[in-house]
Amino acid sequence: MAFAQNQKFNISLGSGLFNEDFNWSIAGNMEGKAPNVLSELIWTKLKGTQYNITADYFLTPKIAIGADFLYGKINSGKVNDADYLEDNRNQTVFDETFISNKGYAQHINLNLVLKKDLSDKLILNALIGYGNFIQELYLLEDPNDPETENLSSYYKNHWNGPQLGFNLKYLMGKFSITGKVRSGYYKYYASANWNLIPNFKKPISFEHKANAYKYSGSLHLAYSINKHLEVNSALNLTYGASFSGKDYAYFTDERVATTKFNGAELESRYVQLGLNLYF
Repeated sequence: MAFAQNQKFNISLGSGLFNEDFNWSIAGNMEGKAPNVLSELIWTKLKGTQYNITADYFLTPKIAIGADFLYGKINSGKVNDADYLEDNRNQTVFDETFISNKGYAQHINLNLVLKKDLSDKLILNALIGYGNFIQELYLLEDPNDPETENLSSYYKNHWNGPQLGFNLKYLMGKFSITGKVRSGYYKYYASANWNLIPNFKKPISFEHKANAYKYSGSLHLAYSINKHLEVNSALNLTYGASFSGKDYAYFTDERVATTKFNGAELESRYVQLGLNLYF
């Protein structure tokens, strides 16, 4: 979020490039054994363009409500799918890498912001709010590999929960530098459609449920053109992971198999340029 003194309403617009990695695995049973890693999916180098908009409305000079929306479209990446019969990823029975150049990542955050001027150059903002993160990832057909014909499986994960954060902004004439930190505790839910596995139900072949955490840090450099307009650049790093939970697999014969969900892990990086508007 962007903040300026003696302003009532702020809007920030930005666009940039992102790079993400994501993985999850399950065990063979609810005890986490037979084997401890039965199946594992690893997405790497998911890249694309993202866009974001942030709006802050100050109820008083020290209290604001804010909303963030960020959307990133994946246009390149790959995913490895591997299955094992023995503990610690031994005796591989399946190990293939697929194209993953489709999908998206979306963030929505709602926050209450408390502002404190530490000095005439240093501004601190504390935030408490609610975050929603959605990521849709694919395993896709490779035109050069006939064995993947009609492959279009996806894994869609949701992170929903409360979050805390703070911004520390330092003013240097027309320039300013801001450090931002966010952390949160979330409910993790994912559903998948494995479209080429005939004994899996569609559109939901399996689900994952767990608790999770996520934190991020970013650095913003801005230059003020006038009292209503700034140009800015930003670098953001995010890490998130779920705890262990449950995997529910749904079969066409109406069976439901429940195993241990070992967890999911997310790493994200992005850079962007944008504008801050103050009214």
